[in-house]
Amino acid sequence: PQAFYPVPNSSVAVHPGDTIAARCIYNTTGETEPIVYGSTRENEMCNFYMMYYTSPSARITSRTYTGCFDHPKLPDSMADFPNPPLPFFNGTLHTHHHHQNSAPTATPATKHVDEGTDPQLKMAKWPTSTSPGVLNDVNLGQVGGVSTNTKGQLLVFHRGPRIWNIQTFDEQNNFLEQDDGPIAVPTVLVIDQKTGKVVESWGENMFFLPHGITGAPDGSVWVTDVALHQVFKFAHGKWTRPVISLGEAFEPDDDIDHFCKPAAVAVDSKGHVFVADGYCNQRVMKFSASGRLLTLWHAAGKGSSKHAFPPV
Repeated sequence: PQAFYPVPNSSVAVHPGDTIAARCIYNTTGETEPIVYGSTRENEMCNFYMMYYTSPSARITSRTYTGCFDHPKLPDSMADFPNPPLPFFNGTLHTHHHHQNSAPTATPATKHVDEGTDPQLKMAKWPTSTSPGVLNDVNLGQVGGVSTNTKGQLLVFHRGPRIWNIQTFDEQNNFLEQDDGPIAVPTVLVIDQKTGKVVESWGENMFFLPHGITGAPDGSVWVTDVALHQVFKFAHGKWTRPVISLGEAFEPDDDIDHFCKPAAVAVDSKGHVFVADGYCNQRVMKFSASGRLLTLWHAAGKGSSKHAFPPV
């Protein structure tokens, strides 16, 4: 799984002309074929996310930052740095999206690993249909999002047999697979963090392309569906029907009544709901606890945009 690790020293000063770089380290234990980077489920990705703030008068241009692919010397120079040890799970890992065949661990590729006793591999592979107490029909597909509920259990929002690829949407961000119907298997798995057992599942025949999931302080669960272009709230224990539905089904747009591939939801302690409507519209929308729009923010200099970013 892709993961974010905390930066040990968060007080690093960045000055004009400095280069900020990151790289990914993969555990290739058990792999016998080359794995290349790319945007499909057969590839691996290495993404570097950086959040920064500027004054309202600052002028942001496309040359404000430079990607690794544009830097002529950066890839070679980074090879001189030793591989840092990365724990698979240390209590501060934040999963974002599932990619097969990657598990950032400190286990060297040349070391023999017993899959039956190694706790890292056990954690990387659950849930499994052979573990006692786990649902026999669990077949984990592409994972759009992971969160926790008020009990500390994991909430996993996955796509079952459905795949998001280059044929999923047209250039206007319309979902092209409506005729296939909603995903028939449970798309939300509630998992015990210690055992990996699925203690509850729901969401079958509801969603077309799951993405974000958030467990709220009141026990409710918010999810986003990028195919439906909608955001839903489910009250605690009432998983068969949403109590709040935002957006219009299968209608991408940039007005205040629509979303375009909404990616994620955050809920603050007062119940305010923040929707990252980021794939097409590049904005954040703030709603009241009842679903009333309060305000919104666009990305700097963007206004509204139809540009479609690749899936993450």
